[in-house]
Amino acid sequence: MYKQRRKLLLGGAALVLGVCGDTFARPLEAKKRRVINLANFGGVPGASAATIISAFNQAFNQLKGLGGGTLKVSPGVYNLGSYSSSTTAISVTDLQNVLISAYGVQLNITTNSTQPETRPIFFRFQNPNNVTVAGMSFFDAGVTDLNLRVGAVCFYVGATRACSKFKTVDCVADHVSSFLQSIQSSNPYLFEGFDLHATIKNSFYGVTQHQSGRFSKCNLNCLNVRRAFISYGARDWDITVTTHRTGGPGSNAHVALIPVPSWPVRDCNVTINASGALNAYAALSCLYHQGPVGSYSVASNVKFNITINNATSAATLGFISLIHEPAGTILPTTAVAWENIQVRGVVNGPYNGRIIANPSVSSASNNSVYVASKLAALQDMSALPKYFHINPRASGIGISFEDLTGPRKDRRPGFREELTSLILTTVCANL
Repeated sequence: MYKQRRKLLLGGAALVLGVCGDTFARPLEAKKRRVINLANFGGVPGASAATIISAFNQAFNQLKGLGGGTLKVSPGVYNLGSYSSSTTAISVTDLQNVLISAYGVQLNITTNSTQPETRPIFFRFQNPNNVTVAGMSFFDAGVTDLNLRVGAVCFYVGATRACSKFKTVDCVADHVSSFLQSIQSSNPYLFEGFDLHATIKNSFYGVTQHQSGRFSKCNLNCLNVRRAFISYGARDWDITVTTHRTGGPGSNAHVALIPVPSWPVRDCNVTINASGALNAYAALSCLYHQGPVGSYSVASNVKFNITINNATSAATLGFISLIHEPAGTILPTTAVAWENIQVRGVVNGPYNGRIIANPSVSSASNNSVYVASKLAALQDMSALPKYFHINPRASGIGISFEDLTGPRKDRRPGFREELTSLILTTVCANL
């Protein structure tokens, strides 16, 4: 009886897998056939800017009609022309389930204006769903001085309705204003799920996002980038930056998370691996409120893990800073709350900077900043406000939020083990 039952269960499972496999295989095979080439629309290296732009527009329209697929772009240099204003070269709305395969491709734009904030856009994606760009490189020949704040944006992602999943793989941006922008102040958090992997060189910004991209992550390799990541109201972001600086402008922080009154910063992880001439930065990362005097916001559950490798640094450099700076003036006190902020990391080689800079002392009642013990030994912690705490359990590479504040709902410890045990128990009970 037992053997018969086992055979029936295994036979039924095989039948289900066979049917499901056939059901799922056919759409996948159909998608494999949905491969179109930009060259079919005249988009080839050396074509005119108008022809290349038209080719992308035609290809995107065809992919939308097909419900998705792959757009192949032949290797070579594509010149999209010169721009003297913040206009968009290629724009598409409601693109979904598309892979743009562009290995060996370089797109060029020339920004021919010195007017500050002139930022033409290579690609504007409105309401994208499940779009991936792989292997594409970008260059703006008009960016000669990063201090002018001009240059192209590689990708702009916007949303007027709920949408998700925009991914870049093996992309490179050189001499641009930003690799990616997503500013959703009017439609906050409608887009979710960025997954950004890129190398960014000699540029003003890496990623700029305002109230956009919950449940997102980025992994950026930066060379001489003024600011790798800046976000207003970041929520549920995992930010990883590897950076090296030999020259170019600096800033108050390489990674800046900005809480604003209506949109706090919550549940973010920041990992930075930095080397080179870091003396142009006030800190490698900061929580940076820009609201008016007396305004309130909060940064909570933010975890920093910073490694400095044989860097040249000034004594004013910090691992992180917590500041309130309206209109360019740093306030000595603030109502902004710094809740459950974790700081851990490693210093390799000489370092004469600080770990924490907190020129804006918070008057909020629920502040708590925890510093790993080995990092705390590099600074006089007694000079900081009372809401800074040394964590003896965190020896450099430190502590998790779960140790101090309880687990996040979507990251409960042991959940995977419990689920695995439940599945195995259920399967074995029916064999």
